[in-house]
Amino acid sequence: MDHNAFSPLEAAYRCHSWFSSATNQAMDAHFVKRTIKKIIPPGAATSGFVYTNLDLGAKEVVVTLLGRGTFKDFFFFLSSGNLHTHYAEVDFASLHRPDDLVVCASEPELRAALEQLPCCTTNEDESALGDPLNLVLIGEAEELLAAFVDRHWDMTEKLHAGSVWREVTAFLTGARYRYAPFSPLYFSGRRQDLALQKARETIRARNHLRLWRTPIRFTGKPVWVGQVSRDIGVRVTTKTWNLLTHRIDPNVDDTRDYVVQSLILSQRVATVGYIRGGEATQEDAPRRNLTGDP
Repeated sequence: MDHNAFSPLEAAYRCHSWFSSATNQAMDAHFVKRTIKKIIPPGAATSGFVYTNLDLGAKEVVVTLLGRGTFKDFFFFLSSGNLHTHYAEVDFASLHRPDDLVVCASEPELRAALEQLPCCTTNEDESALGDPLNLVLIGEAEELLAAFVDRHWDMTEKLHAGSVWREVTAFLTGARYRYAPFSPLYFSGRRQDLALQKARETIRARNHLRLWRTPIRFTGKPVWVGQVSRDIGVRVTTKTWNLLTHRIDPNVDDTRDYVVQSLILSQRVATVGYIRGGEATQEDAPRRNLTGDP
């Protein structure tokens, strides 16, 4: 569940006191006794702890069954930590009325339905176009989250006093903030249902993804439309409340292809395809998003 997990004695050592030898020994024994075994024989049962890093929002646990010349992975998805997200506030059960659902029984029907979607996100009152919609994912929310978490993406914290302070601090110190909030974009009159990001070396650079669940269903699973782009710097603007915004890489298709490649490496992608999107844009005549970036 964590490539950087701690051994029992390492976890105990980090809690040792300088002048408590007997207590430290008892602590070592306590941590060792309660660790879960990494290899469980056939027919056996076990319980215990993994000494792991705290990843806020979501964590994945993989259990692998080994047989003669074969193996089978089982993926479990856990909520972890006290991360305030908009995703936790979305009532997916009532997001679309039954009469609004578009059930696609074949790939041509799915393509036709997707090609009717708008080209771009909008601002809140839908009076201006924002970043282009450039990604479609099919699956339950937990399946999508597990695949992204496996590729080291994090859920995004919503804007509140604490997250704003952490974002400002990270900006001033040049640190990274794995769960940094980002501004809302809108599709079908609502902000993103799920926001994910892959932090880089500083808060000035990251990949970020907004996803909305559509009323389209394919093979019984919900269809999501998304907007993914890469932050490559920070600039001053009068179009945001804090006078700052990230500058994005204008080639959003390149960023989309990076995400697709990453998900394929997770070995959880059944099919990849392309559909007709918005009109092609030339480098010397770009469209611009809500903050003026090409």
